[in-house]
Amino acid sequence: MKAHLRLIGATAISLATLAAVPTRADTIEALYLYPNLGTVFENDGTQSTSPGFSFSMDSGDITLAESHGNTDTLTINAFNVFGPAAFNGPEIIDLTGPLIFTNVSLASSTIVGFNSSDVTFDSSHYWLNLEGLTASAGQTVVLNFSASTSTRVPEPVTLALFGAGLLGLGFIYRRRTVKRALS
Repeated sequence: MKAHLRLIGATAISLATLAAVPTRADTIEALYLYPNLGTVFENDGTQSTSPGFSFSMDSGDITLAESHGNTDTLTINAFNVFGPAAFNGPEIIDLTGPLIFTNVSLASSTIVGFNSSDVTFDSSHYWLNLEGLTASAGQTVVLNFSASTSTRVPEPVTLALFGAGLLGLGFIYRRRTVKRALS
């Protein structure tokens, strides 16, 4: 009976270590870049994407928010003329890396002149270039994106605890086998 209790205890410890692996939401950073991709005009901070995110950018003139799971909406809050430059607009960065952007596309835009060529992306960033455009309060850009998740690698401590649990199970099994052989 004691052997069964030990076996159940070792199994519970092993399963508990697997359940202890935290699930975390993505952390998103928003930057406003001007006059080129290499110059940060305004750092709008970082946020968790759970349950969504909303950034106030360009001194409050622009809001970028996740409106649904795969849709982000850029809203102009005040009349704005985006001056001519190599780049003038937001960059969104996935800092935690489990998401890999596979497609970012323009769903709709009420800003005259903004089109799909103003949207670029790579696996962990996307950029919206508003350079040379004029926008009024209430105008929006709606983006759809597809993303896949990368495989997460467990932390070393989690693997060590899981391994210790498996060793405990093996030790208990061996001990039971030796006791049966001696009996």
